Amino acid sequence: MLYVELACRLSLAGVLLLASFAKARTLSESRYMVAVVLKDVLRFQSQYLARSGIFLVIVAEGGSGILLVIPGPLIPFGYLAAIVMLGIFTGLAVVSVRKGDKIPCACFGGNVTALSLRHVSRNTSLLALGIAGLLMHFQLAYQSLALAGIVISVGVACLITLLAVHFDDIVEIFVDG
Repeated sequence: MLYVELACRLSLAGVLLLASFAKARTLSESRYMVAVVLKDVLRFQSQYLARSGIFLVIVAEGGSGILLVIPGPLIPFGYLAAIVMLGIFTGLAVVSVRKGDKIPCACFGGNVTALSLRHVSRNTSLLALGIAGLLMHFQLAYQSLALAGIVISVGVACLITLLAVHFDDIVEIFVDG
């Protein structure tokens, strides 16, 4: 179970760090996404809040990813930050789908699509990964790790991260356009 927790932690860290980097790289699309959320969901329109909001999202995603990577007593805070963010992102996707809004998702940069059920399923899966990882972390914290287990956990985390980041592209392969 120790290596499962490590894979959960590194997967979440990879997804969050890549999302943070992608949002910073494609700042205008990301800022537009926040502006649409403010206007359509919160019924509030402000360019200043859109700029500030995307900065907060980038810092929160990157910061929680870093907290998950660095071994030590701050790991639970990284999990909690990731769980809260994924809960908010999942809630926004659910609201968007239910209301029929076309809120753009610049989750991982360039490929901007409207929030849909695929975003709900991806975020829910990542949320479950975060909750499971946090619960395992408290049970297994500070046990020693073997190199082979670390290597396998890192490999699994890379695979999960790639699947999460490219989820939209993978679904598009199987869905009629």
